[in-house]
Amino acid sequence: STDSKTTCFHCGEVCNDHEFHLEDKYFCCFGCKTVYEILRDNDLCSYYDMQEHPGITQKNKVAANKYSVLDKQSVREKFIRFADGNQTHVVFYLPTMHCSSCIWLLEHMHQMNHAVLQSRVDFPKKEITLVFDESKISLGELAAMLDSIGYEPLLSLQDIEKKPEKQLQKSITQ
Repeated sequence: STDSKTTCFHCGEVCNDHEFHLEDKYFCCFGCKTVYEILRDNDLCSYYDMQEHPGITQKNKVAANKYSVLDKQSVREKFIRFADGNQTHVVFYLPTMHCSSCIWLLEHMHQMNHAVLQSRVDFPKKEITLVFDESKISLGELAAMLDSIGYEPLLSLQDIEKKPEKQLQKSITQ
C-alpha cells in the first residue's frame, strides 16, 4: 500500500493528524486554518493561485500581549514615521517575507482589516510600510496582525535610533 501524507493547504507542511480541516482542505495547525479563513472571508483566496502552498506555518500562536510594548508612547514614537491624527505611517522589517505570494498578501492587508489604509512592500529590503487609522487599531495590534498571518516583525530600537544618523551622513557626503 502507498503511504500518502496529507499536506497543509496553506503552508505545505505534513498534517500529522486531521484535526484541522475545512471544506475539503486540511491544515497542519489552527493558525494555518485561521489564515485561510481570513483570506476566504475577505475574498482573497486568489493568494493560493500564485503557487502551491504559499503560506508560512502558523504553528506558533502569537501571544496576546507580545506587542503591547509598542503601545507605550515612548516606544511607539520610535517606530512611527508620520502621524497626523487621521493616519499613522510605520515601517516594519519582515525577515520571513520570501516570495511574490508574500508581497501579494501583505499588499492586500487593507482587505483583511479596514483600519489598514494602505500597505506597500519593499521586497529587497524585506520591509512593509503601513498607513493605518490608529483610532481603530493600535500599533501593537497591527504588529500582532502581521505576526498572525506569518510575518513576525523584527523590532529593534537600535536600528531605528541609528537610521536618522545614517541618513544625515549620506546627505552630508552627497
